[in-house]
Amino acid sequence: MRVAFFTDTFTQFTPLNEKYDSIAWNTGNLLFLNAIKKTIECDIVSSWEDDKMEEYDAFITSDLIWVLENAKPSDRMLNRLKMAKDRPIIPLSVGLQSHTFKPDFNLHPEMLFALKEMESRCVIAVRGEYTADILNRHGVTNVEIVGCPSMYQLPLYLGNLNFLEKEPTASFATANYRSFDGAFTSADRDILRYIQTYSGGFAEQTLLPLTPKMMPDTRIRQWFTRYTYVYFDLDSWVLHNQRYDFSFGLRFHGNIAALLAKVPALFMKFDSRTQEMTDYFSLPTIRADQFSIDEPLFRHAERTDYSAFIRGYRSKLKNYTDFLMRNNLEMTLNFRKRLDNFLVGHRSLEKRALDAL
Repeated sequence: MRVAFFTDTFTQFTPLNEKYDSIAWNTGNLLFLNAIKKTIECDIVSSWEDDKMEEYDAFITSDLIWVLENAKPSDRMLNRLKMAKDRPIIPLSVGLQSHTFKPDFNLHPEMLFALKEMESRCVIAVRGEYTADILNRHGVTNVEIVGCPSMYQLPLYLGNLNFLEKEPTASFATANYRSFDGAFTSADRDILRYIQTYSGGFAEQTLLPLTPKMMPDTRIRQWFTRYTYVYFDLDSWVLHNQRYDFSFGLRFHGNIAALLAKVPALFMKFDSRTQEMTDYFSLPTIRADQFSIDEPLFRHAERTDYSAFIRGYRSKLKNYTDFLMRNNLEMTLNFRKRLDNFLVGHRSLEKRALDAL
């Protein structure tokens, strides 16, 4: 079966604004897109090459990873559903955007139509229990919770997860935070001061500037200018992260980029979309409003207990690969090989985590 993945690509010579546009103005999406390309056997088709659809039997889309309440699907997606006819368009991975787990989250009728069309042809991958529950309430039931595909590329970068058993350290940490836009509260400024005090680097994903209005302290703004890093290549990002021993912040993918470099991370949750994924994978997490700026960073590093994650990761991997099989999607040869080797090394680690209960 020939499978196409609708996404844009770029090279080192592509203008900066075009690079950002191709990844939806957030470098964190690199992890999501990289995971699909490296775990699923598929051809990369530009978002504007719908005329090539006749050449393929199935299609993968990432267009629904951020679904706002009452939002319509794009005209491009609705047109593709028509062009696909009875062929599946498989969304990886649907996620509802809500600051709270709103029980009456409303889906626009056209969005509901698109989802029902998709579920009639494939199993829909969703990020977590909240999204699955809301879709079920709207009659979209052919769904599977897979979290975020970015988590399933760990075997491509790591031989095992033994580094998660080491004693926590935070002598040279990297941090991440939300986009530098909108109004900044005193709590936001306090955390940025904390990052400047305790971190050796800052992972930026949107390249928006930290303005004097957001942070009046010139010295702190200068620190962020000097120590901020941003990458458009995941391998380079991972290589950079290898210099650190701890990561923390609000960015889910910023922390995953650290894990790929064998750097334990503490996830800070602030909305349902982030919490869905941290809950599903049992990642060490703290609510953003509970992150104490009065404690040294080492105390926060001590909160990175990955035992629950280790115990459940093998079953999550199987769930992901089963989902691919149910949709007739083949794994890449390299992923299959790395996955087999990873699981062999993971069993003893998983056993130690279970024995510790």
